[in-house]
This record gives sequence, structure tokens and C-alpha cells, in this order.
Amino acid sequence: MPPRDHAMQDDNPLWYDYAEAETPPSRPLLLLASVLSLSLGVMLRGARAHEASHRLWSRIVARVSRRPKIDVQHF
Repeated sequence: MPPRDHAMQDDNPLWYDYAEAETPPSRPLLLLASVLSLSLGVMLRGARAHEASHRLWSRIVARVSRRPKIDVQHF
């Protein structure tokens, strides 16, 4: 009987990694992963842009509200 490879032995918790052949992902799976990655990236950029605009307007309002009142005399 030939010696068994240690990778296929029962005491190796990662035996399933060696049991199946490496097959590349199919085109539909690659397309789905690309669409998912692109859509998540767009959503993340949109959320960051919304947060940045909110912070910008909050700073503007805080700065304007701290200005001293100008005494205007009416003619």
C-alpha cells in the first residue's frame, strides 16, 4: 500500500481543501461578483459624500451662528 499524503489524512482539519480540484469561477459568477462589488462601492461613496456634505453644512451653520450680531440702523 503506498503511503498516504498527509493532506488527505483524517487528522488534518483542512482535508477538504485538498480533496476537490481547483476550478476557476464561471463567467456568471465573476459577473455577479463584479456587479456586487461595483454597487457596494457606489453606495459607499454615496454615503461618504452625503456625510461630508452634512458635516460641511453643520460647520457653516455653526460658524454663522457664532458671528456677533450687527446693529443695523434703519433710515
